[in-house]
Amino acid sequence: MDLDVAKNASKEIIESALVASVKKIIKDDNINVGIKELESKREGLRLYRLTVTSNKSNSNANSLLVKAGTAIDGKMIIETYVAATGAEQQEPQQPEQQPSSVETLTSGTIGVVKGDQNNVTVSIDNIYTNQKYTLYKSTNKKKWSKVGVMSGNSYSTKINFGQKTYFRVTVELGKKKVNTNTVDIKVLPDAAGELRIVSAGAKNIKLDWDKSGYTGYELQRSTKPTSGFKKVTFLTKNSKISYNNTKLKNATTYYYRVRPYKTVKGKKVYGGFSNVVSATTGPATPKKPSIKATNYNTITLNIKSAKTATYYEVSRSTKKTKGYTTIGATTEL
Repeated sequence: MDLDVAKNASKEIIESALVASVKKIIKDDNINVGIKELESKREGLRLYRLTVTSNKSNSNANSLLVKAGTAIDGKMIIETYVAATGAEQQEPQQPEQQPSSVETLTSGTIGVVKGDQNNVTVSIDNIYTNQKYTLYKSTNKKKWSKVGVMSGNSYSTKINFGQKTYFRVTVELGKKKVNTNTVDIKVLPDAAGELRIVSAGAKNIKLDWDKSGYTGYELQRSTKPTSGFKKVTFLTKNSKISYNNTKLKNATTYYYRVRPYKTVKGKKVYGGFSNVVSATTGPATPKKPSIKATNYNTITLNIKSAKTATYYEVSRSTKKTKGYTTIGATTEL
């Protein structure tokens, strides 16, 4: 049955109309109708369970599964399923709502969203079975190329990274044509995977990160956490990426970030930056100390201090290459 409701009718109005229509069908004033909204798996469709109970003692209650959706002309299409209380009841599967036809050429409104990598999906709000919908794209809004004919409300396609692309749909009914609105989108590579510090030495810092499936990566470095980043290197490996940044200054904190890029027509199109990580290099290796025996059981070591060291730890052994144990440390330099 059809139930006339306003296009933007509130939930309360819809439910009241449903209850009234059920009472009208049953034609019994001695009934109570309870209503509960169920989860609907289709957008734009409301699903209700109506429980009908009678005030008469010898009457059986019935459960009604009511499916309702607001149609194009503002009518609510209602289907009812009845089963006796206490019986094993299975909710019927919701059939796909078939688009209706129109007598006059009717355009629609389109939108576009980004999918995985450089995939985009163009969708249109309403389609009619007797109209043809052809999707076109352009990079300058002057020259349009055919993408394909839409068989449903959406169409997925690929576009070039870093290039703004325009879409519109030509709607045809017989010999008449009309274009929808125009939408545009610019797709960039996704941000790089998580950046990590693997290790830090006196003059080097090793990093790695996960691949993102693009042409390559640009690693940047700075001695400040939020500014001053400059390119360290480009890498084009197609697996987990690692890089050992060498020839660094001692006892210095360095900050790193990485971003992927895709080469399009000889130019790099960059994606977003990863997280920023930091590590501090170690102090410089001390020079060989001078040793002097000051008496029969005392040895004095003279260590030339480095600017990057705070103190030195001293170890001792009776063998040249092994058996060293720590005997103490110098005072703060």
